[in-house]
Amino acid sequence: MKINFNHIIMILGGDLRQKYVFQKLNTLKYTIFSNGVIDVPDTDFHMIAPVVDTYLLPIPFSKDHNYIYGENCQISIQDFIDTIHPKSTIIGGGFTPDFIEMCSKKQLILYDILKSDSFSKFNSVATAEAAISIAIKQSPYTLSHSHSIVLGYGKCGKEIADLTKKLGSETTICERKAEKSAKILANDFRYTDFVKLPDMIGKFEFIFNTVPSMVLNQDVIKNISKNAVIIDIASKPGGTDFEYCKAEGIDANLYLALPGKYSPASSADAILSCII
Repeated sequence: MKINFNHIIMILGGDLRQKYVFQKLNTLKYTIFSNGVIDVPDTDFHMIAPVVDTYLLPIPFSKDHNYIYGENCQISIQDFIDTIHPKSTIIGGGFTPDFIEMCSKKQLILYDILKSDSFSKFNSVATAEAAISIAIKQSPYTLSHSHSIVLGYGKCGKEIADLTKKLGSETTICERKAEKSAKILANDFRYTDFVKLPDMIGKFEFIFNTVPSMVLNQDVIKNISKNAVIIDIASKPGGTDFEYCKAEGIDANLYLALPGKYSPASSADAILSCII
């Protein structure tokens, strides 16, 4: 390959989103290399690093705080920082304070896609679509004419609630911040708080959790219908006592990184719209 030394991009690790970003950037005639990207040939990271201008890291960039995320990626965060040249541009998501400090010391240019309003909106919609798709597949009920509850009314919670309502489910929002209740009711949802949750949880066939703390504990779970499904999309380890659900015969699972699993090509388009 003839290298255009005006601008070199390297994609590292990640899930299927990185694969589609690689393919789409190739069609746009960028000079692009990869390492640890699914179904894409590797280029030696250490060999090409001296000429790379921009690195596209996964979202999140790391899951264990030691290595760049990706089942095929073997590059440690420290090795990455030590190898790339100063003033390189790094694009990715979910950067930790430690990583930000490391980049600052080396005068690296850092861009967190998750802080983009347009990408955040897309990510919430894609996550909601995937969560509802999983729920419909797992449940013996139709979403239409059912009862759904969404725990938390942040970005993802709002999108899930909007979709369940559009699909004909009577939807309740459980939110700890009382100041959100007026907005929830104005949007034609039912509202409850976590104090009342144990007494009313039994009526719901579909339970979606977005709260990253133990909100679906044993006191709540013991009142859940055996035919209900719990779709937990909160940050690991989630907000559900999964062991107790298993013991009680309740279908409950934690689902993470849904856009990368269920809509990687569309997610790649959203990423490209942020970086081009």
